[in-house]
Amino acid sequence: DEVTLRIYDLYRDAPWVDKPSHFFAGTALSMLFLWLTSLTSLKRKQIFAMALVVVAGFAWEALEKLQETVFWNPPYLRDYFFWDGFFDVLAGLAGALAALFIFRRIAKHGNRFISHIDV
Repeated sequence: DEVTLRIYDLYRDAPWVDKPSHFFAGTALSMLFLWLTSLTSLKRKQIFAMALVVVAGFAWEALEKLQETVFWNPPYLRDYFFWDGFFDVLAGLAGALAALFIFRRIAKHGNRFISHIDV
């Protein structure tokens, strides 16, 4: 959780937590988006769900940049989009693809909770 990471200065003390947090956020978002798209008549639900994760990632990075213009941040929290933000979005997409893989494996083995989700 972003707030916890900032309150306890984990980005300063353990900067490596950034990419795993984006990976797991992408995983959670894609599971949500896969479920939501399963309730629609959309074609290519998986691609749409993955695209939503990427859009959400870019939106998050834009909000981080906006936050930096309003509030002062120490140097270790400053966001340099290409080096930090772009790779944060890629980490989120990797998490989304991992979730898709997990959903497919579970669906393949006939789990009753996600059997209605077209993955």
